[in-house]
Amino acid sequence: MSGGREHPHDWLRAFLPLGAMRGDTFLPHGAGVLIVDRPFVWLVTAAAVLDALGGQRCCAFVPRQQGHGLLDLTTSHERLGLGWLRHASAGLAACLLPIEPSFDLRAFAVGQCARLADVLPMQPAVSVGCAYGLDTGDAARMAPLVFDGIVAGVEAKAQRILTTAPVVPRNLGAPLLLASPYGGPVQLAGILLGERQLTEPDPRALPLRLGVAMTVDAAFELIHGPEGKQLRERAARLSAANGPAPGAVP
Repeated sequence: MSGGREHPHDWLRAFLPLGAMRGDTFLPHGAGVLIVDRPFVWLVTAAAVLDALGGQRCCAFVPRQQGHGLLDLTTSHERLGLGWLRHASAGLAACLLPIEPSFDLRAFAVGQCARLADVLPMQPAVSVGCAYGLDTGDAARMAPLVFDGIVAGVEAKAQRILTTAPVVPRNLGAPLLLASPYGGPVQLAGILLGERQLTEPDPRALPLRLGVAMTVDAAFELIHGPEGKQLRERAARLSAANGPAPGAVP
């Protein structure tokens, strides 16, 4: 985890493309966002990303101090005896991210997350994603792009946020951030799960698409729940026996 003065664009290093490898080709299936709940770093994504992977091994492209590198999460989990947690009703999944000294990452701390009660309509919001359809070279290693919008509404009972910021194809699980184009703090508000299309019977009316994000509150429910506690305890035992815990912040 790199330090130093923070700039808004630094938070793009909390975004990780997720997918599978077919030979030497990276096949994107989604994305995830990093949350630090000391001493551990969690990777949170949409459960639909894991479902789309099926039996394929889940890999992440991770920013490093020199370029990007592929991290085989499935192999790491098998080696360490760890795995994914799922929040069935929220549609989220999370795992501890094995940390290496060469990583150049950011992760949102609890105080840098916008809880449900703080998310209001008309707040500036951005979605993040890799535009794999653009002809920009190696898509898996390209910098993520930012797409602006606002918070369109909040469904408090369901813990969902509606936003005009688009959900980029093959980027389910990416973060929804509260961020102003004029600068200021960047906050993690939610994890993008998909889109909702509003249509009218009149064929002349264009359909309206809204992004749907699960609030970060649900992510904390998952990692602070009983299964999350078991995973942290497992990682702590590994740390006591073998050195730094998987996912632990140096």
